[in-house]
Amino acid sequence: MNAYKVMFIFLTSLDEEAREGVMANVGEEIAALGGKIHGSDFLGRQTFNRPMRGHTDGNYVRARVELDPTQVDPLLARLKLNGDVFRVQVLRAQTLELAGVEAEPEPVEVAAGEKAKGDGELQ
Repeated sequence: MNAYKVMFIFLTSLDEEAREGVMANVGEEIAALGGKIHGSDFLGRQTFNRPMRGHTDGNYVRARVELDPTQVDPLLARLKLNGDVFRVQVLRAQTLELAGVEAEPEPVEVAAGEKAKGDGELQ
Protein backbone atom coordinates (compact mmCIF):
# COMPACT_ATOMS: atom_id res chain seq x y z
CA MET A 1 0.00 0.00 0.00
CA ASN A 2 1.22 3.46 -0.88
CA ALA A 3 0.29 6.82 0.56
CA TYR A 4 -1.27 9.37 -1.80
CA LYS A 5 -2.48 12.93 -1.68
CA VAL A 6 -5.59 13.26 -3.80
CA MET A 7 -6.93 16.63 -4.94
CA PHE A 8 -10.62 16.67 -5.82
CA ILE A 9 -12.36 19.53 -7.60
CA PHE A 10 -16.13 19.63 -7.19
CA LEU A 11 -18.57 21.81 -9.06
CA THR A 12 -19.57 24.96 -7.21
CA SER A 13 -23.23 23.99 -7.56
CA LEU A 14 -22.73 21.45 -4.73
CA ASP A 15 -23.42 22.76 -1.25
CA GLU A 16 -21.43 21.59 1.78
CA GLU A 17 -23.81 18.75 2.65
CA ALA A 18 -23.83 17.41 -0.93
CA ARG A 19 -20.04 17.68 -1.14
CA GLU A 20 -19.67 15.67 2.07
CA GLY A 21 -22.04 13.06 0.63
CA VAL A 22 -19.93 12.80 -2.52
CA MET A 23 -16.77 12.43 -0.39
CA ALA A 24 -18.51 9.62 1.52
CA ASN A 25 -19.23 7.91 -1.82
CA VAL A 26 -15.60 8.41 -2.84
CA GLY A 27 -14.52 6.84 0.47
CA GLU A 28 -16.73 3.83 -0.30
CA GLU A 29 -15.12 3.51 -3.75
CA ILE A 30 -11.65 3.63 -2.20
CA ALA A 31 -12.64 1.06 0.45
CA ALA A 32 -14.04 -1.22 -2.29
CA LEU A 33 -10.58 -1.15 -3.88
CA GLY A 34 -8.91 -2.07 -0.58
CA GLY A 35 -7.83 1.45 0.36
CA LYS A 36 -8.59 3.92 3.12
CA ILE A 37 -9.05 7.69 3.47
CA HIS A 38 -7.04 9.04 6.42
CA GLY A 39 -8.55 12.52 6.34
CA SER A 40 -9.54 15.36 4.09
CA ASP A 41 -9.32 19.15 4.08
CA PHE A 42 -11.69 21.56 2.36
CA LEU A 43 -9.51 24.16 0.64
CA GLY A 44 -12.33 26.41 -0.53
CA ARG A 45 -13.55 27.81 -3.79
CA GLN A 46 -10.84 28.74 -6.29
CA THR A 47 -10.97 30.30 -9.74
CA PHE A 48 -9.42 28.34 -12.60
CA ASN A 49 -6.67 29.98 -14.67
CA ARG A 50 -8.77 29.31 -17.74
CA PRO A 51 -12.31 28.03 -18.24
CA MET A 52 -12.57 24.23 -18.24
CA ARG A 53 -15.60 22.53 -19.77
CA GLY A 54 -17.59 25.76 -19.39
CA HIS A 55 -16.73 26.26 -15.70
CA THR A 56 -14.62 29.06 -14.24
CA ASP A 57 -14.20 27.86 -10.64
CA GLY A 58 -14.54 24.88 -8.35
CA ASN A 59 -14.43 23.71 -4.74
CA TYR A 60 -11.15 22.01 -3.83
CA VAL A 61 -10.77 19.16 -1.34
CA ARG A 62 -7.45 17.48 -0.51
CA ALA A 63 -7.52 13.95 0.92
CA ARG A 64 -4.85 11.66 2.34
CA VAL A 65 -5.39 8.17 0.97
CA GLU A 66 -3.73 4.80 1.38
CA LEU A 67 -4.18 2.56 -1.65
CA ASP A 68 -2.48 -0.25 -3.54
CA PRO A 69 -0.63 1.25 -6.54
CA THR A 70 -2.37 -1.16 -8.93
CA GLN A 71 -5.74 0.27 -7.84
CA VAL A 72 -5.07 3.94 -8.72
CA ASP A 73 -6.17 3.61 -12.37
CA PRO A 74 -9.36 1.68 -11.48
CA LEU A 75 -10.16 4.37 -8.89
CA LEU A 76 -9.74 7.14 -11.47
CA ALA A 77 -11.95 5.21 -13.89
CA ARG A 78 -14.68 4.87 -11.24
CA LEU A 79 -14.47 8.54 -10.29
CA LYS A 80 -14.81 9.55 -13.94
CA LEU A 81 -18.31 8.05 -13.85
CA ASN A 82 -19.28 10.32 -10.93
CA GLY A 83 -20.75 13.51 -12.41
CA ASP A 84 -20.22 15.47 -9.18
CA VAL A 85 -16.44 15.01 -9.26
CA PHE A 86 -15.21 17.56 -11.79
CA ARG A 87 -11.51 16.68 -11.68
CA VAL A 88 -9.10 14.47 -9.69
CA GLN A 89 -5.31 14.56 -9.31
CA VAL A 90 -3.41 11.81 -7.48
CA LEU A 91 0.10 12.43 -6.12
CA ARG A 92 2.32 9.94 -4.31
CA ALA A 93 3.02 11.04 -0.71
CA GLN A 94 5.47 9.97 1.94
CA THR A 95 4.14 7.87 4.80
CA LEU A 96 5.03 10.49 7.44
CA GLU A 97 3.00 13.12 5.64
CA LEU A 98 0.06 10.72 5.46
CA ALA A 99 0.03 10.45 9.23
CA GLY A 100 0.01 14.24 9.53
CA VAL A 101 3.53 14.38 10.96
CA GLU A 102 5.88 16.80 9.29
CA ALA A 103 9.28 15.27 8.61
CA GLU A 104 12.08 17.48 9.89
CA PRO A 105 14.94 18.17 7.48
CA GLU A 106 18.05 16.16 8.17
CA PRO A 107 21.02 18.22 9.42
CA VAL A 108 23.90 18.72 6.98
CA GLU A 109 27.43 18.52 8.29
CA VAL A 110 29.76 21.29 7.16
CA ALA A 111 33.52 21.12 7.55
CA ALA A 112 35.17 23.84 9.64
CA GLY A 113 35.76 27.02 7.64
CA GLU A 114 33.19 26.16 4.94
CA LYS A 115 29.87 27.88 4.58
CA ALA A 116 26.69 25.90 4.06
CA LYS A 117 24.38 26.95 1.24
CA GLY A 118 21.94 29.53 2.48
CA ASP A 119 24.36 31.22 4.91
CA GLY A 120 23.86 34.59 3.24
CA GLU A 121 26.52 34.24 0.57
CA LEU A 122 25.76 33.74 -3.10
CA GLN A 123 27.07 30.50 -4.51
